[in-house]
Amino acid sequence: MENEVFWHAVMANDARFDGAFVLGVKTTGIYCKPSCRARLPLRKNVDFFATASDAESRGFRACLRCRPSAANAPEPQVAKVLRACTLMDVETAMTLEELGRELDLSTFHLQP
Repeated sequence: MENEVFWHAVMANDARFDGAFVLGVKTTGIYCKPSCRARLPLRKNVDFFATASDAESRGFRACLRCRPSAANAPEPQVAKVLRACTLMDVETAMTLEELGRELDLSTFHLQP
């Protein structure tokens, strides 16, 4: 589920996700911030990494356009969304109340 959220952030050039992850493009060997204005790669050619050093350890080099190795921390709301995705990916289902307690949010914020 996180990868789907990440991909939507990349397609929207959403700067709120800068610092939350970087994307590596297999065909070029370059990794970027989600907000990078470089041409959108094909989804099948993209890997997501938690940090710039993770991408570099896999052989990717930093984009010269967006300079992802200097990424800032993600916005607090984005961090909560990513944490919620992680919690919902577990096999044991959580109630809205449990999820709200874990994220320090009201159940009203979690309803669709």
